[in-house]
Amino acid sequence: MHRIRLLSVLALVLALAVPAFAQIEQGTFELNFMAALSRNTVEDADEDLDIGNVAVRGGFFLTPMLQVGGTISLIAVTVDDVDASVAALGGFAALHIPLQIDTLVPYVGAGAGMGRASVDAGGGMDDDIDMFYWRVFGGVKIIIKDGVALVLEPSYMQQTLSNGDDVDVTRLGIDAGFSILL
Repeated sequence: MHRIRLLSVLALVLALAVPAFAQIEQGTFELNFMAALSRNTVEDADEDLDIGNVAVRGGFFLTPMLQVGGTISLIAVTVDDVDASVAALGGFAALHIPLQIDTLVPYVGAGAGMGRASVDAGGGMDDDIDMFYWRVFGGVKIIIKDGVALVLEPSYMQQTLSNGDDVDVTRLGIDAGFSILL
């Protein structure tokens, strides 16, 4: 967590020191690569899980403020002797807030999607579990040079895992990565 804070401060200093030439405008396409660390609370579980994941997101700006797009996420987790991997597809909409500082672009958004979790509990106990999620997020894009931005994005996600019985998982996380604006 300390590294994320240090990276955030460094990114902010670099963003304010480097002039930005990229403008987000109608028709801009954004390709975004993110990694995340999150605290996950599983319904009826004794302890929370810290989980990392990676995601690729593509978005199209309908206006300079409104972006819509899709996300592909991959998650791998090991708890005790249980290995699980999740692949998810989703969609999102984000509202970007214009500021007087050209290098900072704050935004808020929401998304939803579905995925499939493969669980290997050892001893031949394998299972596939369907997942549905919705999430809300906010963040800032720090434009460091023409067409490139660092991204910091806290988020809240609610997941429902279904395999006969539904299990709810609440995720609080922070994503960090970079975007290429085309």
